[in-house]
Amino acid sequence: MQSLGTAVRMTSYGGSPASIRSALTVAARGADLHGGALVALDERATGLRLSRGGADVTATLPHRLLFSTSTFATFLIYGGAADERPLDVDVGVNEANAPQVA
Repeated sequence: MQSLGTAVRMTSYGGSPASIRSALTVAARGADLHGGALVALDERATGLRLSRGGADVTATLPHRLLFSTSTFATFLIYGGAADERPLDVDVGVNEANAPQVA
């Protein structure tokens, strides 16, 4: 996921057949991310703010804000350490449809 929206064109992974099969099953759910041209959005221009419990975690939570030039969809991809607290997302995307969480 780290290479989405970058110049990277191929990534290689190793593992047991069962773990590779499991990873590909998960990756198939993100086909929109892998099937088109993605560009990184300017987070300051969109006003992106990620927070947990009222604390701003935008600078400390690994994330990417991407736009698909083929489907005109906007994606927020984030990760980091496991945390059960809800993540609040504030972002402004001009002319965007209703947000969807997948």
